[in-house]
Amino acid sequence: MSSIWLACCAGEHIARVREEIDARTREAKVVRSSDLAGLAAMAGMLPGIAEGVAVYMPHDEEAIEPAISEVVRNDCAKTVLVMLNDLDAGRIACLFRAGATEVIAAGDPDLSLRKACAEEGVPHDEDGSGSPAVDSSASPSSEPSCSQPEEPQDRQPAVIQEERPIGEAGAPVPTPVVACRSCPAMLPANTPAQPSQPAADSVSHAPVVPPAQNPSVVAAPVEIPASAPVAPAASTSAAHTGELQIPLSHNANATGEAAAPSSSTGSFHITQEPARAAGEAPLIVAISGSGGCGKTTVVTAMAWWAAHMGLRAAIVDLDLMFGNAHMLMGVEHASDLAGLLAQNGGEPCAPQAIEATAMRIAPGLTVWGPCLAPEQAELMSQPSEQLIRVLRRESDVIFVDTSVFWGDAVASAVSHCDRCLVVGDGSVSSASLTARAVALATRIGVPKTRMTSVFNRFGGNGAAEESAMRFEMAVALRSHARVADGGQAMADLLSFGKLGDLMSSSTPFTRDIQELTFGMLRELGCPLEAWEERMRTQAAQGTKGRIKLPWKHEGADVR
Repeated sequence: MSSIWLACCAGEHIARVREEIDARTREAKVVRSSDLAGLAAMAGMLPGIAEGVAVYMPHDEEAIEPAISEVVRNDCAKTVLVMLNDLDAGRIACLFRAGATEVIAAGDPDLSLRKACAEEGVPHDEDGSGSPAVDSSASPSSEPSCSQPEEPQDRQPAVIQEERPIGEAGAPVPTPVVACRSCPAMLPANTPAQPSQPAADSVSHAPVVPPAQNPSVVAAPVEIPASAPVAPAASTSAAHTGELQIPLSHNANATGEAAAPSSSTGSFHITQEPARAAGEAPLIVAISGSGGCGKTTVVTAMAWWAAHMGLRAAIVDLDLMFGNAHMLMGVEHASDLAGLLAQNGGEPCAPQAIEATAMRIAPGLTVWGPCLAPEQAELMSQPSEQLIRVLRRESDVIFVDTSVFWGDAVASAVSHCDRCLVVGDGSVSSASLTARAVALATRIGVPKTRMTSVFNRFGGNGAAEESAMRFEMAVALRSHARVADGGQAMADLLSFGKLGDLMSSSTPFTRDIQELTFGMLRELGCPLEAWEERMRTQAAQGTKGRIKLPWKHEGADVR
């Protein structure tokens, strides 16, 4: 069977869209919708079947971003092409953040008309004006019109119109609703969505879909509820200065309420929140497909270096049952994260509870988690979400360590992250299992533009160049990094909780962590100006005191 593409465009633009589709996939079947609501409905009906999605809606460009987010959430296609008349940098950034893989200029606005006329067999002039040549012998009623070209007759079987969904017995079908991850509400398909703020994410491929299936019948659009719970908008506060201070200086009732639940994927209960507001700390979450790959070591080392650069770094250990992030940093008696649960009828995640469960490691570095009683892990979904919302305002960057088993707490953190670190190593099946973790993250709404693969222990036993390339190809992320093996000395230091001593040394592991942390925090817009200025000052001072001796003096005859 030929490849299938989903197209969203008006009838007069189908020729231009078809040209772009043919340039990527020859003889592809096209399922077309004339509005973005139909595109969202088709994406929900055809998960993993379509090879690509092409969108050209010049009169409704503001609503394209939530529609693309819905397509990516349904893991519909590996190629998401968006065509715009005006290439605005902010809009392009929003589209890439939503999951688009290509954003191109629509080109000559008259090109679609000329191609449509050519396919209809209508002659037109050669001066490039696009005006058709009218046959004077024909009657006025038989003159072809280029303003509204009809679909080519030979292509109609390949194009399925979705302009009027028809229910049973002629009953009207409710208007589909497009879920927008960057907006706090579920917007009707015909309502323009507010553009979200552009993010400084690195551009990457869109989610890789599972193997295509062979559909024999394309069903009618499914009914989607016309109303959905609305998540409250995140309140913003003035940026705090200094180190992360506990107790907190705000009212948890005003900022710590749980968002109203919306549609969830699978068994996860995930609340939808708006995108990160200006002044809020970015959330970096590390995931993996197998245990023992060094994910906790990478997270804690990056957080330590972020604090060393002058940021207020928070670590939340969501390996709630058996997490050990605090042990790597020398904490012998951990605070119980279950203290965030409501006590004696009080509210969960109260400011006093956040203060009591915090473990201050060093200036600018604080850790929360795990639960001392593993059986309480299932109760921590709502408190962990509220804790992260509080830390968004009280810190400069948040690092979250996760477990291989994803509960609601982990799924919520991953779905709301600003950068997802996909950590793996050279062990058996690490590449294939990590690829499954990436697929799970895309299904709960994380586009691959927010993911970075991290191959850990590069250069160690079984982690040579071939293993690293195999891992990166399996994960299929454009953004990737490698962290060198720290050796036995690193293992000895971590076993005694000496992460600070390890990061203070100069080893291939620490240099890779420093480079990865600095590049990622700079992309996410963290305040690193003071650190960069300090580095420039040290570099300038280091070159002033050097003595230049004539070791390579030319012309000297030394005998």
